[in-house]
Amino acid sequence: MQIWDTAGQERFRSISKLYYRGADVAIIVYDITNQDSFDEVDGWVKELKEDPMNGETIIAIVGNKLDLAKERRIVPYSELLAYKYRIENKDFSCQANESTFDRGHSCNNDFIIIETSCHDEHAINSLFEKIAKRLVTEHVRRQEELLDKNDENILDETQSKTIRVENNRTCTIGSSCCWV
Repeated sequence: MQIWDTAGQERFRSISKLYYRGADVAIIVYDITNQDSFDEVDGWVKELKEDPMNGETIIAIVGNKLDLAKERRIVPYSELLAYKYRIENKDFSCQANESTFDRGHSCNNDFIIIETSCHDEHAINSLFEKIAKRLVTEHVRRQEELLDKNDENILDETQSKTIRVENNRTCTIGSSCCWV
């Protein structure tokens, strides 16, 4: 596993594509005490989505500094939920009630969203567990798709190679006694 951290710095923006191109997972972290930090998330998501090499990339959007939420929160969790809904463009079945909502719950399967605190290590393990589960789920899904395709190919091959012979004679393919 390789983890690359560009800290969202503009000076690394031009080379960051080289690091995450074709990545299995991209973790986009913003500071819940800084609206500009959250506003940058959309640019990173769009950049990831624009590159065809990232078509299967799992994206986790992480609000950090949860330990400062009571004193300095600027970006409410409901704003993260609204963003997730907007970019996934799907039915929104979750309620954005911060007092009862599980902050690591994934409403839809496209994006992982969670709030953490690196300072007190809150939900860091949960983040990586969610990523690991999603990676396993995606791997299994891809394997099943491959098996389904292989089954279809095997079926097509057996159907296309069926030969019927009339009058129990030995024939070669293409002669008048055989049908393929």
